[in-house]
Amino acid sequence: MQIIKIRSLLSILLLMFIVNGAAMAKDDVLQQDMVDLEGEYIPALFLTSQVPVNPQVTPGMAIQAMSVYVDSWESFRDYYITYRSSWRNWISYFSQVQLLVNEAVEEVDNNHFLEAHEVLELVRTTMREFRGRNGFPKFITDELTAFHTIMGDIIAISNSTFDDDTIAILSDLYNKGSHAWFKVEKNTVDQYAWGLSDAEMMAYNEFIIAERAALDQFETALSGFDGNPTAIISAASGLKPAQAKAYLLLGNFPQP
Repeated sequence: MQIIKIRSLLSILLLMFIVNGAAMAKDDVLQQDMVDLEGEYIPALFLTSQVPVNPQVTPGMAIQAMSVYVDSWESFRDYYITYRSSWRNWISYFSQVQLLVNEAVEEVDNNHFLEAHEVLELVRTTMREFRGRNGFPKFITDELTAFHTIMGDIIAISNSTFDDDTIAILSDLYNKGSHAWFKVEKNTVDQYAWGLSDAEMMAYNEFIIAERAALDQFETALSGFDGNPTAIISAASGLKPAQAKAYLLLGNFPQP
């Protein structure tokens, strides 16, 4: 009787292992599909921001990028919306993103590209929350998004009127930003999942290092503040280029 119980227990454990292994394999496919979706999202996000300010980016380029992203999103949505049954943690996010995508498409159709870009920024933060709730806490673009949000606050405050609290606020944001960038540094990019060439991977790593140097420069400007905010404004603006270039390398831009 004891042998039968042991065999039954072993059978249950084996079944649990098989089921959990299958779930992990399915989640690996899901993660790659999220990577592929992100690759199409990034060009749409970037090019809609460039139409109003960059003469080399035509409306047609942004429209095409948006069309590719929408097709990718709809395929992802249709396949995965019932992948998990939780409304709160899963299905509701598909509904939220769909509303935002609809709004962004409408703005693009009306040639309101900057407005479309702002809506797509909300897609970015919504997808980050979605992945964090569902077992994908180290998705690299989400780590970059977390830093991007803090960096935006730093730049905005640095360009506002300084008062007695400004340096303390910026110092706190620097600490948060430095910690957020540490997570980016620690979270190695899967070169093959993101489809990066060796040269692109090398460039990405160089941008990661350059951003840390920019953060160090911003910290120096804060510590040396003498009542003239010029150095802080300059150092805050210097936080943007390297992180933006690292993020854009993860996008699937059309080849010229």
